[in-house]
Amino acid sequence: MAIELAEHSTLVNCVAPGPTMSEGAKQSICSDDAAEKDRANRLLSHVPLGRSGTVDDMANAVLFFVAPESGYITGQILCVDGGWTAGGFSRDFYSRTIAHVKQLKN
Repeated sequence: MAIELAEHSTLVNCVAPGPTMSEGAKQSICSDDAAEKDRANRLLSHVPLGRSGTVDDMANAVLFFVAPESGYITGQILCVDGGWTAGGFSRDFYSRTIAHVKQLKN
């Protein structure tokens, strides 16, 4: 879309949110259900910044794209995920995979 709409000076960008502390997420984390709490903690263990994003974090990313100073940015995806896609998830995935492969060799 960014290529198709560029001739019309229309910018096309995307915010890709990571784990976000919304009202629904708060209910899961603050739940009495141990499995829900465990799932939330496992998810956050993959976030290098060690916390969920906030609704304001996501809104600020959108505001960045609509600011006049971002007028030469198009076709971009901004991951607002506390570092998850920068290696938080893959770091743990690969270390478990390597451990599994070593186990298979023995």
